[in-house]
Formats: sequence, structure tokens, C-alpha cells
Amino acid sequence: MFTPQRRPTQSHTTSEAASHAAAQYESLAIHQKRAIFLLHELALYNWSVEYPRWSNDELVARHLLAIIANVEHPLSRREIASRTHFSNCAITGALCVLLHHDFLTQSTPEPADGEPVFSLPPRGRKEFERLWSWPQFLLAFIPQSSPAALADLIAVLTRHWHLISSKGTMPSWKICVNCTYFTAFRQPTDTTTPHHCAVVVGLGDSDYIRKLSTTLIPSPK
Repeated sequence: MFTPQRRPTQSHTTSEAASHAAAQYESLAIHQKRAIFLLHELALYNWSVEYPRWSNDELVARHLLAIIANVEHPLSRREIASRTHFSNCAITGALCVLLHHDFLTQSTPEPADGEPVFSLPPRGRKEFERLWSWPQFLLAFIPQSSPAALADLIAVLTRHWHLISSKGTMPSWKICVNCTYFTAFRQPTDTTTPHHCAVVVGLGDSDYIRKLSTTLIPSPK
């Protein structure tokens, strides 16, 4: 006997469409977040090679330039911290570097007892444009891209990142130790890849262990 299938109600169809749209939005957000993370890390790597005398604070300082430059209003220290994955100590040191080089201006908004805010003067804007020309070009591409286009970009960036890591040229004692997602010697018995990077796990990967220099990061007693 033939039993006609019940047609989905409008409310059921609308619910499915909303769930599908939410899943697509979440997937896009994950792709965007991972692409931005990889671009920022590759920029840090390039600076560490091009400017080997820069300290950890100086590398982080150039990263903060991009955060402050890409907003239309001054940012407080708390707002800067919420937009990055660096430790509080690293952010404090980086802000001191930027202020010392006049790449940053500090002001106190009304009321006078409010939290100080930071913005870029012309000198800081010039330094940002000098250092961030190529990553900024790609960063501007990310918000307008489809998940498929972002997947292609991420594949290229990931291959490049793994190539650098496999050659052992990653100065991770500068790039990673300031990151809140980094755990040194999480696997102390593994002499090849003892350190752990949790950020890629949160972005959808199964896991990722960075190969770091054990001679420049002291092992626990």
C-alpha cells in the first residue's frame, strides 16, 4: 500500500535553513580565523629572519601595530589584549617599545580617570605600512572570500609553515614563548617535538606540535 510522505511544514523548512546557514557561518569563521593566524605567524617569522637583533618585545610590538592600525578608534590595553593571543607581559613590553620609538601615542579619554588608549601617529602608520604591506594585502582578501577560496589560501600558508618548521629554522624562542596557546615541554620525553601549540587544535585541526629549539628554551629541572 502506498503511503504518501508528509510534506515538511514551513516552520520545519525554515529551521533547517537556519541551521544550515549557522553551520556555514561557523565554518567561514573558522577558516577566517585560521588564515589570519597563519598570516600573522608567517609575518613574525619573516621579521625574525630579516631583523635578527629584534627582541621578543620588538617582534610583538610590530604585531600590535596591525591590531591598532585596523580599527577606526583608539584602543585601550584591555581591548588590544582581547584581539591577540599574546601574554599580558608580552603586551606590556611591546607597548613600551612602540611608545619608546614614537610609533604609538597614549591619551586619556574623558573622564580623566578613564583607561588610557593608544593610537598610531604618522610615524607609527608609516612603520605599519612598511612592515605589513604583503600580509595586509592578503588580510584584506579574507573577509570577502568564500570558504572554498579560504581553504585554498590556508593550504598554501600551511604548507609554507610546515616547510619552515621542518627545516628547523623557526626561532620559536621568540615567536612562541609569548603566546598564551603555547606550552613548553608538554611532552618532555619527546626530544624531537616536545612543545605544544594548542591554537591550531582550536581552529579545527586534530593536533599540532611545533618543533622548537631545546637549546634556547631551558628544560624544566
